[in-house]
Amino acid sequence: MNDATVQPTAFYFRVLFDGDTASDTSFMEVRGIGTELSTETYSELNENRFEYKLPTKAKNNHLVLKRGIAKNSSPLVKWCQKVLEEYQIPIVTKTIQVSLLNASAQPVRTWVFNNAYPVKWNVGDFESKKNEIAIETIEFAYTYSQRFF
Repeated sequence: MNDATVQPTAFYFRVLFDGDTASDTSFMEVRGIGTELSTETYSELNENRFEYKLPTKAKNNHLVLKRGIAKNSSPLVKWCQKVLEEYQIPIVTKTIQVSLLNASAQPVRTWVFNNAYPVKWNVGDFESKKNEIAIETIEFAYTYSQRFF
């Protein structure tokens, strides 16, 4: 069946940082893909029947990635530590690419997040009564995104 007629599944995806396929980029969840256009209301003098909504700027959601806690030697962990714990100035930004994949592991939809950097890094709760993997969540800000395919 042609990829154009098959809807992509949300569970088969890949995340790359600066196109690096060798780094640890296995994630269990990706959230926050979206942009919202802010508007400003403008009313004309002596016109009470309606008002204009004018676009002002685009607002990007934070890109949120979730996975099991990675090793300290992870390039992603090192980058997050430099930005969030060592307050590295200037912040080194990266391009993050999120792709939905088909059954052959080929991208069918791709989103690229430009000039991204971590803004929040959380570790999930530890509970002695649960038998779960320890989870970390990383949020990224970025200047703009692009969708391909």
